Amino acid sequence: MNWMKKRSLAILWISSLSILFLESCLQSAFVLTAEGKQVQLFHHPEEYPQCIFIDSFRAMTLTGRDNSYQQALIKIKNRVAVYEGNRLKISTSDTDDLVTTITGEGYRCPVTPEGSIQDVSVDSKYQITQ
Repeated sequence: MNWMKKRSLAILWISSLSILFLESCLQSAFVLTAEGKQVQLFHHPEEYPQCIFIDSFRAMTLTGRDNSYQQALIKIKNRVAVYEGNRLKISTSDTDDLVTTITGEGYRCPVTPEGSIQDVSVDSKYQITQ
């Protein structure tokens, strides 16, 4: 490669990094929607056979280490809520200095007016579980 091609590639690489950096700095904060507020985290969906698996979800944010996890959590909860889910099991979360990525599974569970998962099995009619 001649000198001019190397210089052009270096300029392109630096420009790309600059745009990515500016985009991460200018990214606005995500707001938890009313529906997203209804999405609760849970750890053992297999214990709740009445809950229906919706889909796998992924959220990624570029807001830096301090704020990034909360912003990604808001983003993934809002996505689960769009599909009428009300529970989220986080599978993985990874944070570095620039990017946070959260993956998880969304579920739709029957809930009581208090927001607890309702057990709708025949053996325990209207029994409430946490």
